[in-house]
Amino acid sequence: EMVDLREKLDHGASELAEASQRALAAGAEKTRLMAESEDKSKALQEADNMVQKMRDELSEMKQALVDKDTEVAELNDKLEAEVGRLTSALEDKTNAMEEAVKTHTDQDAAASERAGKDA
Repeated sequence: EMVDLREKLDHGASELAEASQRALAAGAEKTRLMAESEDKSKALQEADNMVQKMRDELSEMKQALVDKDTEVAELNDKLEAEVGRLTSALEDKTNAMEEAVKTHTDQDAAASERAGKDA
Protein backbone atom coordinates (compact mmCIF):
# COMPACT_ATOMS: atom_id res chain seq x y z
CA GLU A 1 0.00 0.00 0.00
CA MET A 2 2.92 2.28 0.67
CA VAL A 3 4.24 1.61 -2.83
CA ASP A 4 0.83 2.40 -4.29
CA LEU A 5 0.72 5.65 -2.36
CA ARG A 6 4.25 6.42 -3.47
CA GLU A 7 3.32 5.80 -7.13
CA LYS A 8 0.26 7.99 -6.83
CA LEU A 9 2.38 10.69 -5.22
CA ASP A 10 5.00 10.43 -7.99
CA HIS A 11 2.27 10.42 -10.62
CA GLY A 12 0.65 13.49 -9.02
CA ALA A 13 4.00 15.26 -8.85
CA SER A 14 4.61 14.42 -12.50
CA GLU A 15 1.18 15.77 -13.48
CA LEU A 16 1.80 18.86 -11.40
CA ALA A 17 5.18 19.39 -13.13
CA GLU A 18 3.54 18.98 -16.56
CA ALA A 19 0.73 21.36 -15.62
CA SER A 20 3.31 23.81 -14.32
CA GLN A 21 5.22 23.56 -17.63
CA ARG A 22 1.98 24.10 -19.59
CA ALA A 23 1.14 27.10 -17.38
CA LEU A 24 4.62 28.56 -17.94
CA ALA A 25 4.29 28.00 -21.69
CA ALA A 26 0.81 29.55 -21.67
CA GLY A 27 2.15 32.50 -19.67
CA ALA A 28 5.01 32.97 -22.14
CA GLU A 29 2.55 32.76 -25.07
CA LYS A 30 0.28 35.28 -23.33
CA THR A 31 3.23 37.63 -22.82
CA ARG A 32 4.27 37.23 -26.48
CA LEU A 33 0.71 37.86 -27.70
CA MET A 34 0.35 40.89 -25.45
CA ALA A 35 3.64 42.33 -26.75
CA GLU A 36 2.53 41.64 -30.33
CA SER A 37 -0.84 43.26 -29.59
CA GLU A 38 0.91 46.29 -28.08
CA ASP A 39 3.17 46.57 -31.14
CA LYS A 40 0.13 46.41 -33.43
CA SER A 41 -1.68 48.96 -31.28
CA LYS A 42 1.30 51.32 -31.51
CA ALA A 43 1.46 50.81 -35.29
CA LEU A 44 -2.27 51.55 -35.59
CA GLN A 45 -1.88 54.68 -33.46
CA GLU A 46 1.01 55.85 -35.64
CA ALA A 47 -1.06 55.19 -38.78
CA ASP A 48 -4.01 57.04 -37.23
CA ASN A 49 -1.73 59.98 -36.37
CA MET A 50 -0.38 60.01 -39.94
CA VAL A 51 -3.90 59.97 -41.37
CA GLN A 52 -4.93 62.85 -39.09
CA LYS A 53 -1.83 64.81 -40.11
CA MET A 54 -2.69 64.24 -43.79
CA ARG A 55 -6.28 65.36 -43.15
CA ASP A 56 -5.00 68.50 -41.45
CA GLU A 57 -2.66 69.21 -44.37
CA LEU A 58 -5.48 68.66 -46.87
CA SER A 59 -7.72 70.98 -44.87
CA GLU A 60 -4.99 73.65 -44.94
CA MET A 61 -4.55 73.17 -48.70
CA LYS A 62 -8.30 73.43 -49.22
CA GLN A 63 -8.41 76.67 -47.22
CA ALA A 64 -5.47 78.03 -49.22
CA LEU A 65 -7.36 77.22 -52.45
CA VAL A 66 -10.48 78.95 -51.12
CA ASP A 67 -8.35 81.98 -50.20
CA LYS A 68 -6.72 82.03 -53.65
CA ASP A 69 -10.11 81.64 -55.33
CA THR A 70 -11.40 84.62 -53.35
CA GLU A 71 -8.28 86.62 -54.26
CA VAL A 72 -8.70 85.75 -57.95
CA ALA A 73 -12.38 86.78 -57.83
CA GLU A 74 -11.44 90.11 -56.23
CA LEU A 75 -8.72 90.71 -58.85
CA ASN A 76 -11.18 89.78 -61.60
CA ASP A 77 -13.69 92.30 -60.24
CA LYS A 78 -10.98 95.00 -60.17
CA LEU A 79 -9.91 94.08 -63.70
CA GLU A 80 -13.48 94.26 -64.99
CA ALA A 81 -13.94 97.65 -63.33
CA GLU A 82 -10.68 98.93 -64.85
CA VAL A 83 -11.62 97.60 -68.30
CA GLY A 84 -14.99 99.34 -67.98
CA ARG A 85 -13.31 102.60 -66.93
CA LEU A 86 -10.80 102.40 -69.81
CA THR A 87 -13.54 101.53 -72.31
CA SER A 88 -15.58 104.51 -71.16
CA ALA A 89 -12.53 106.79 -71.37
CA LEU A 90 -11.76 105.47 -74.86
CA GLU A 91 -15.33 106.14 -75.97
CA ASP A 92 -15.11 109.67 -74.55
CA LYS A 93 -11.82 110.28 -76.42
CA THR A 94 -13.25 108.79 -79.61
CA ASN A 95 -16.32 111.03 -79.36
CA ALA A 96 -14.12 114.07 -78.67
CA MET A 97 -11.91 113.23 -81.67
CA GLU A 98 -14.95 112.73 -83.90
CA GLU A 99 -16.30 116.08 -82.71
CA ALA A 100 -12.92 117.74 -83.35
CA VAL A 101 -12.72 116.21 -86.83
CA LYS A 102 -16.29 117.34 -87.60
CA THR A 103 -15.53 120.84 -86.30
CA HIS A 104 -12.33 120.95 -88.38
CA THR A 105 -14.15 119.63 -91.44
CA ASP A 106 -16.92 122.19 -90.97
CA GLN A 107 -14.33 124.96 -90.59
CA ASP A 108 -12.52 123.78 -93.74
CA ALA A 109 -15.81 123.70 -95.62
CA ALA A 110 -16.70 127.19 -94.40
CA ALA A 111 -13.24 128.48 -95.33
CA SER A 112 -13.55 126.90 -98.76
CA GLU A 113 -16.96 128.44 -99.18
CA ARG A 114 -15.63 131.84 -98.19
CA ALA A 115 -12.69 131.43 -100.50
CA GLY A 116 -15.09 130.52 -103.29
CA LYS A 117 -17.23 133.57 -102.62
CA ASP A 118 -14.18 135.80 -102.43
CA ALA A 119 -12.91 134.54 -105.74
